[in-house]
Amino acid sequence: MGSDLMPGSSQAASEAFNLAAFARAYTLEPVTADPPTVTQRLSLAARVDQLFEMFTELLREL
Repeated sequence: MGSDLMPGSSQAASEAFNLAAFARAYTLEPVTADPPTVTQRLSLAARVDQLFEMFTELLREL
């Protein structure tokens, strides 16, 4: 009788757990995207500040 949460668990339970195979299956790929530039980070911070100010004003009006 298999579990509904883990399809094929009856087969998995009959085999020994292979930690190395499990680790290979869940190994993250290296990040290839370049980090944002200083200008982009400052621009994002300014937009976050602007949103914060807008929400603060909205709360005051309520």
